[in-house]
Amino acid sequence: MWFVEKSDDNEVALRERVPAEQAEALREIWHGVETESTSNLLKSLAQTARRHGHWIACDCRSAEQVYPLFTPAYLTGPKKYFFRRLTGRDRPNHDDGCVFRFEPPLPGSDAPRKGRASPLLMPTGLFSVLSREQAVGVAHGSGAPSDRERRDRSPPPLARQLWRLMSTANLNRLPPVQGAPESGIRIEMSALRVAAERYDVVKDTALARVLATYPSEYHSNRLFARIRDAAKRWPSDAALQGFLLTYTPQITGQKLEFTNEDPITVVGELARPVSGDVKARAPYLALTVIGDGDAGLTAIRSFAQPIYSGAKFVPVDSDFERKVLTAVNKARWVLSRSLPSLEISVIKPLFDISTETGHCRPDFLIETFDTGTGEIKSLILEAMGFDLADYVAAKSRTHPIMQEIAPVYSINLEEANHPGALAARFCQLFVDGGR
Repeated sequence: MWFVEKSDDNEVALRERVPAEQAEALREIWHGVETESTSNLLKSLAQTARRHGHWIACDCRSAEQVYPLFTPAYLTGPKKYFFRRLTGRDRPNHDDGCVFRFEPPLPGSDAPRKGRASPLLMPTGLFSVLSREQAVGVAHGSGAPSDRERRDRSPPPLARQLWRLMSTANLNRLPPVQGAPESGIRIEMSALRVAAERYDVVKDTALARVLATYPSEYHSNRLFARIRDAAKRWPSDAALQGFLLTYTPQITGQKLEFTNEDPITVVGELARPVSGDVKARAPYLALTVIGDGDAGLTAIRSFAQPIYSGAKFVPVDSDFERKVLTAVNKARWVLSRSLPSLEISVIKPLFDISTETGHCRPDFLIETFDTGTGEIKSLILEAMGFDLADYVAAKSRTHPIMQEIAPVYSINLEEANHPGALAARFCQLFVDGGR
């Protein structure tokens, strides 16, 4: 096994060998054999990888110059260090005979987790993601993995808070094109700043007071000064924290990249959804929590949500969804000219919708309103970006629940590669479909 540099592509830069006893400890734990010795060795391996910003490469397919990858994790439930396989669409799997080919049960559980047992709901209470203990732990390299599925498995608190803010700012909804307000990065950021006035980080301290939306406020320490000034009136047990919310055109390793500003390095977790082509996920809206590090206030954690564009911060889970949304918008503009009375809204649900038989989170919810007849219809668009058995099986379980909300229509990858034909299909669907 090797330590390797983090990379968004499949080029693996080998650095140095993982000590033999640590590699063997990882294999034993994958076999379900866990002792105090193997746990300590795994903890040391995870901390080393996190400290240097490395992944671990398995050498089971080294003869092919192919290296399946692991990323270190700290599981806050059982409070254990662990490693997760990077198994995105473009990531190679292990050799058929390798012990790491399949996921083992997570520490503290009797079986692998297959998904959420409870609905994903909007957070309530304070807009806070760090306790004092967590802030110290992350600053010293015990962050969670930076690449893992964030939609179908339980997302981190930072993701939930970002989605909460985006929902409050109404950024996950595209109003009808008839009379729609102007859009642009300044308008989108302004809506987020207004939403930030509605939440407190600590009682009587509004999020807006310790929130910055420009990288320059981080580099110039202006954000740090505001956080420290606000914290003078906080309870003694409150973690020192503030937030940076940025439009981020690209991410490289642990760095948030900007067009006209220096990058910002995140010392802990830099997470994002892993669906689809990693090279096509950008741009992002990134929410970064600022907390105490070894050298003072610094970027502790970040969650980067892919968005439709720099002018419209509608969240998407992949570039495939971005293509679907592009076709939907094309259809809306076409119909606004041919059927001006038909108003079409698009909603990207960020939290689960409950029904009589369960809960679900559709990819897109479309609402149409005919101003001439008063008729209202709804339909659901599901972007079927994979043909993997587990993915299809998961969708087959949730689609009947979605049918309780509105008719469900699926779009596959092949259709998304023909935007003109897909937009034409949407035109017909928005006129005739729904209920």
